[in-house]
Amino acid sequence: MANQQRTYLKLLLKGPPGFERALPDLQQDLELRHWEDLSITWNQQANGLVIETQFGSSKVDLIAKHFQEELFESACGVLTSVQGMRVEILDARLLPTD
Repeated sequence: MANQQRTYLKLLLKGPPGFERALPDLQQDLELRHWEDLSITWNQQANGLVIETQFGSSKVDLIAKHFQEELFESACGVLTSVQGMRVEILDARLLPTD
């Protein structure tokens, strides 16, 4: 049986000052949306949250755009202010199969 292709995504969420305090709520919301292998960290240099995840699909561009929109939607739901908020795709690629 062939292994399913997986897409790796790394996104950057930038927002208003202090928005990093919403990290626990954002992580909980994304977990409820079934984001797999989820990692969220504060990146001081980028002044934003770096979100990494994987998804079982080989359609990299489609999945990256979908997750970018879903992250924006999730952040809008947990942040009190969305002024200046944006989501950037830092990396989107197929992972090698075993």
